[in-house]
Amino acid sequence: MPTDAVIVSVADYPSGNRLLRALPGAARDSQRMQKWLQANTEGVSIRDFTWPPPPPALPGADALPWNRLSIEATMQQLLVSGLHKTRDRLFFYASAHGMSVPTNPAMPAVFCASHWPTTAPDLFLSSGWVPQFTGAPVYDEYLCFFDCCNEWQPGTLPVFQPLNLPARPVPPRVLVVAACKPGQQALDTPTGGVFTDVLLEALSGSAGKPGTAQVTAADVVAYLKENVVIRAAQVKPGHVQTPVEWMDPNAHADLNAFLLFDRLPVNAADVTSLLDGRDPSNVEVLDAELEPSGTVLAAPDGVAMLPNLFAGKYVLRCATDGWKKTIRLKTTVADDGSVVSRVEALP
Repeated sequence: MPTDAVIVSVADYPSGNRLLRALPGAARDSQRMQKWLQANTEGVSIRDFTWPPPPPALPGADALPWNRLSIEATMQQLLVSGLHKTRDRLFFYASAHGMSVPTNPAMPAVFCASHWPTTAPDLFLSSGWVPQFTGAPVYDEYLCFFDCCNEWQPGTLPVFQPLNLPARPVPPRVLVVAACKPGQQALDTPTGGVFTDVLLEALSGSAGKPGTAQVTAADVVAYLKENVVIRAAQVKPGHVQTPVEWMDPNAHADLNAFLLFDRLPVNAADVTSLLDGRDPSNVEVLDAELEPSGTVLAAPDGVAMLPNLFAGKYVLRCATDGWKKTIRLKTTVADDGSVVSRVEALP
């Protein structure tokens, strides 16, 4: 898990003359992401750029305004610290309006909550910033996620001034994923962004190959690409939203070799309502290859529970009548940052 984290979340644009609509789910996404990091990462240092900010600790305290320059100053501080001593992992997350970067479509320019008297918010993150930062010996690993629209919009992208940074002798491990391809919209709902919801599932243990504890960057990308498309179409029929990743194969480690974390089996998954009244002792659990993974457990209170399993797709099969049901066991993140499990029936 990360050494440092930068969270950028903009739910409203005070100086944008309403050219950019409000994103009510962005504020919730920011809080869920931060609480998950705090609950699951010991010693993480979080730089929070959330607008509007959470209620102040002191009544009557005014929130300090911030804009693109505030974020860039923070990134410069991280850069200087890392050049002095390489740190472990940087986690960058943005939930805001975004604008396409033609050269690197997985890195949309993020509209910041500018408080300058301008007609539109200013933009952060030009197309050359992430390649330069990840190519220097600042962090061993980089995780960058953008829950932003990636639309072609009028305006000028930020001008990036190349930095004179030392090259690194060993390729870094880099994962950059945007919520959608150029020309697409990232769905935002009052309860949060579709991409962020699926991302928190993936990072909490839903991503990964069946029966294995290790989760790689490639596993997370595969989970996002499969499930964001499905979830977006469910939220808004006909909507197309396809996540896209970026990496430089000549300068970065392969995503399949980038180990993100070891996940734990889910040990409290209730499937009582999915058995259609059948005796749990007669129901076995098969993996996606239809290999036995155990039997459903009957608790003393009559609740039917899955055995300890990693998140993934499974088949329930009754030995007495041949009944089958395909299910997905997954993890997600609650509002307090804790990881909870869910089981859902699949078509």
